[in-house]
Parts: sequence; structure tokens; C-alpha cells
Amino acid sequence: MKLAVPPTLLALALIQAPDASLAFAPLSTPPHCPHKHHHRHHHHHDPLARRQHRRQSSSLRMVGFKDPREKENAEAMKAVSRLNYETKKVKKWLAELMQDNEADSDTPPAPSGGSPADDIGLLGGGGGYSAISAAAAPAAAAEYTASYKPSLRADLGNTVLLTGTYHPTLLRVLNNNDFGSRESAGGGGSGDLVPNFEFRKIILAVQGGEEAAKEVKKRVISRENRYSGLLDKLVIEAEETLLPSPERMEGVTSWIVRLDKGQASEMLPQVAELASGCAALKNVLVMVEGVDSMAGTVDGWESLLHAGKDKFQSTLLAVGELYDAGTEGKFYHIGNFVGGEVSSLASSSVEMTNADANAPTMFRDDAYLTLANLLALECSSNKALGAYEFSATSMEKVLSPIDETPKKVLKDGEFVPEDVPEEDEWKAVKYANRIVRGMRELGFSRLAELDVLLDKGVNGYIEYMNAPPKPLARYEKKKDKWDEIDEKIMAQLDAELAVSEAKRKAEEEQQYKEEVEGMARDWAIREYALRSLRDEVDGMTEREFIQSVWEEALEEGEKLYATINSESYKRKLEKKDISEDNHEFFYEGMDPKERRKRELIMEKVKRQYLEMFGEDDELEVEEEDELEV
Repeated sequence: MKLAVPPTLLALALIQAPDASLAFAPLSTPPHCPHKHHHRHHHHHDPLARRQHRRQSSSLRMVGFKDPREKENAEAMKAVSRLNYETKKVKKWLAELMQDNEADSDTPPAPSGGSPADDIGLLGGGGGYSAISAAAAPAAAAEYTASYKPSLRADLGNTVLLTGTYHPTLLRVLNNNDFGSRESAGGGGSGDLVPNFEFRKIILAVQGGEEAAKEVKKRVISRENRYSGLLDKLVIEAEETLLPSPERMEGVTSWIVRLDKGQASEMLPQVAELASGCAALKNVLVMVEGVDSMAGTVDGWESLLHAGKDKFQSTLLAVGELYDAGTEGKFYHIGNFVGGEVSSLASSSVEMTNADANAPTMFRDDAYLTLANLLALECSSNKALGAYEFSATSMEKVLSPIDETPKKVLKDGEFVPEDVPEEDEWKAVKYANRIVRGMRELGFSRLAELDVLLDKGVNGYIEYMNAPPKPLARYEKKKDKWDEIDEKIMAQLDAELAVSEAKRKAEEEQQYKEEVEGMARDWAIREYALRSLRDEVDGMTEREFIQSVWEEALEEGEKLYATINSESYKRKLEKKDISEDNHEFFYEGMDPKERRKRELIMEKVKRQYLEMFGEDDELEVEEEDELEV
């Protein structure tokens, strides 16, 4: 059964949460009651249980639920429980992505920010964005040890040109310095830092001549921009036309252009021509503002895409009407723009045909924040993208549980599933909502969120659900990054041991060869002397004789080497050493008891010898029991 979402639950979904991990959560689970498994009549006798029940009821009344036993509120609580369950399933998929991404990616993690507790940012989450870490990640991320590293562009260069815009949010992100940001006010730092933004020069091409350039300079100069280092990078250039001259484009490596919908058809071909003539240019990012529908078209995009082939990467972001005042925390859609040449979405999908997509709007700060981050991501390369926010009316459908249960009909007296169950047309949007909520709870960075939504997205999650990984047996432990590190270390140690073992064997073989050859040479010399006495060498010199019998000498050397290193020969030497030691009264390695016994005998003999000469007064007579062993 589909659960409807009451207005109370919808309002909660749009309220700014005090904790970033819950910023996108429509409603937290009610306080845990330790007696929830007891029978109901126990509450009448247990004061603690009664207080807990009152506390839970009060908490529910504070958020709009007068009594959880009322039907409307019970349905809402079921909807919240279902929403949390759907998000939990998504988090398992995200955990798999994190594990796979960390094993495969060499991209450095995004700089970690502070606690995003005060702002609600893009896609309904907190204002601060940090990579998953023990210090900054929400409590929900504690069970996951991996982090997600987005795939970033590697050729942004050090000079970026802005045409048609000088929005402060865009400048702040391009400056890539957290001084003065809202998130760093408490000392935590900004989550907007982008690892591959290393621009040393930010050029503003201002249309309207010198007077317009002076006006822009007045607006841009501020204490925050001065201390953040933006003014050291910023260059404001006056232009008579919207687009800069070819001379101004020299040395520019990245170009961001903002156009109105009415200008796009005329200006995009000119942007393409100007960009194709710039040798250093590697990235062109165009935002077209004021599109009527996400199912529309942007004339001229194909010309830019064609001009950039094998020269530079192009990205188009289409947005509708942008507003400056309003509430943050709305849920946004971002995906392929149907009017773009590379779009893969069907025009009949609910993402493109709902009322919000047909009259798209977006908060201006979030639009420019998205624009800046798209420049950093590899997955946005050569794509036409569209973004818009969902209204409160649409959020009623988005926050309702996903209907994945097949419908049943009465057939032959039994309820059986329909052959073609009715599909939930908002399913894809709901999946995207759960993915964003799961990423917020796991502490994904802003870049990581956009990378997941654009690169994997809902289709990636659906593929995961259709073919989930095989569950591990009870005794089988899934490898984490530390297991992989241990395996690499062990493999390295094994390789080093193998090298050491090979070296040791080579040294042993060389030593064996040298010893055998030495024994062979000694045998040949002795044999030459003996045969010379018997006159059997036929006038050969010693060297010539050794060469003639060398093979035989090697065999004799190997036999002698085997004999010397045999156990029988070693035992024979030990017996010889023992027999030689027995001729001495004291010898090295002697048994301690035997040594003590012989010392006492020596003392006794010495005393008797001295008594024979009358010198017993000089002796200290020892006790008789000392003579006993």
C-alpha cells in the first residue's frame, strides 16, 4: 500500500536541520524507548516507562504529531520508517562504491572541511562539505572506513577567464581559499575547496568599457577578498563586446561563459570559433540561464561540441530562472539536458516532464556553486547538463515511499501478481533523493556527490539492485583497505625474501664450486707428485698434468667435499676431539660437575704434598664433606 505524506512531514523535509548528517532527513526517528518490547500494561506501573512515554509524545507534538496513535500520524511515522529503510539500502551501495573507488583511484582526496552545522547547501544537505574522516564525518559514517574520491580533470591550467558573470560564489570557489567563508567562521574551514583548482590568475572580461570595469571592481573589492588572496589573482579587463578579443584569450587555459537563453543561438558559435583559435585553452564551461524547459534545446551547443573535438573539453549547464532571495535546502535535480546532443534521457521521463522541469527555477548561489564544481569533474566533460529545484508540491511525491510491490489481482479465486505491474513514475527521482540523503549521512564531499550523481547516478544503483554482490559466508570476511595494504606488504616481503633466498643459494653454489675446485686442484697436485716419482707423467709440466686430469680431479673433489660434510665424518671428528681432551685434566667444554670433582682432587693432592714437607700449618683444612661429589 502506498503511504501518503502529510503536510507536517513535508514541512520537516524542508527545514534546516541542526546537524549536517540529518540536514536532508525529513524526520529523525522518535527517541528510543528502552521498554518498547514490554507489554503495554507495564507502563501503568513503571514510573520510568511513563516518563519515557510522555517524553516521546512531547517530542512528536513538537514536530507536529499530536498523538502517534492517531491514524494520520501513524501513517506518517510509517512513511518516515520506510524512507530511512530505503536510504539504508542506498548506503550499502555507496559503501561498495567507496571501497571500489579507494582501491582503484589515485586521485588525492578533497580537502576536509569543518563541521557543516549551520547551512543547508546544494541538493538539500549541509553547507560544509568534507571528505570522510574520523574528525569531520557524521556519526553515521563511522562504520565505513573508506572514502570516495571523485575523478577530477587534470588539465585545468593556471589561468581562468570569466565572461558575462562575476558572481561572488563563483569567484570564491575559483580562488580556492577558505578565508572568510561561512563555514570557516567557527574555525572549521570551507568545504568548497577543490583539489585541482590551482588558478594563479582569474580574469574578468567586463562588457561596457572602462566605466563598467570600474563599477565591477568596486563591487568585487572587499576585506574578505583582500585577505583571502583573491585580489592578488584577479585581473579586470574592459571589453566593448560580450566576448573578449583573440589577443585577450592568449594564455587562457579554462573559460567560463554565462549567456542568456536568447543569446545562446548567436553567441555559442562565436564562442566555439574563439575557443578553437586559442592554443592553450583546455576547458570551456557555458551556463545558459533562462531556459523554458528541461526538455527544450539550446541552439549552438553542437557547434561548440564539434569545435572542441580533440582540442578542448566542453560542458553546458542549462538552468531556468534564478532567484536571489529565498530559503535554501531545496532538493535539486541535476542530469543530462534533453536538448543536448549527448543526452541519454527519454523526453517522457518524469525528470523532464514534471511541472518543475517545465518551469525550472534555482537559487542563484547554488547554480554558480554547481557551475564551478562542474569545471573540476571529469564526468561533466563534453556533456550538456540541466539543473532545477523541486517545489513543495513535487516533494510530497518525492518523499513518499518507493512503490516496488507488484500489484495483485483476483484471478480464479486467488490473488496473483499482475503481468505488468503499475510503475511508480517518480521512482527515479525518489532514488536520486535517497542517494543524496545517503551521501549526506556518510559525509560525502560536494565534488563526490556530483561525481556519483553524474557518473553512476540512479542507473548505477538500479544495476546494483538487479545484480547485488554475493553475500559473504559467516566465516568469510570481506577485505577492506587495510587487508589490501597488508597483502601488498606481505607480497613485498615475499619478493624480498625470494631475492634474498636466490642470493643465498647463488653464494652457496659459488662457495661450493670454489671449495670443490680447491680440493680438485690439491688432489691433482698430489697425484702429479706421486706419478712423477713413478715416472708416469711423460714429461708434462704440473699445469699440463692438472689440465689433463681436471675432470677426474673434480670428481675426486666432489667426493671429498661430500665426505667432509657427511654426518659420519662429523661424528668421527667429535670422537677425536673427545679423545684428545681426555689427555688434559681440564679442557674447554668440560662438564661442570666433572670440573668441580677434579678441582677437589687437585686440592686434596696439593694438601697431601704440602703435608709431606711439613707445611700443613699454612693450609686451611677443608671439611671432609667437600671431598664428596
